Amino acid sequence: MNIEFSSILLFILGLLYLIMLPGYMILAGLKIRNLDIIETLTASFGIGIGVLTAISIALSLAGSLGLTISSLTLANAGVLVVLCCAFYLRQRRAKRQNDAHAH
Repeated sequence: MNIEFSSILLFILGLLYLIMLPGYMILAGLKIRNLDIIETLTASFGIGIGVLTAISIALSLAGSLGLTISSLTLANAGVLVVLCCAFYLRQRRAKRQNDAHAH
């Protein structure tokens, strides 16, 4: 069995990307900016592990509950639409408050 260095490197980088990105995106979405680099990496790793655990539990439950791909896709689209609307309304409210303070 011959394993190349590039495949090991790709596996490690892919694993870090899979674990760290969801946590970092959640930290960025919450606008937590007063952390240094070590705290940010640690929080991203911890939150990423939690997110991956929740996703894996949800995926294993879906099959046992009899959910199909189409129903899961529809539910996912619904959640995304609700989140986009909530973020839009939040941004609009913040813009109105900034405009009111400017005048």
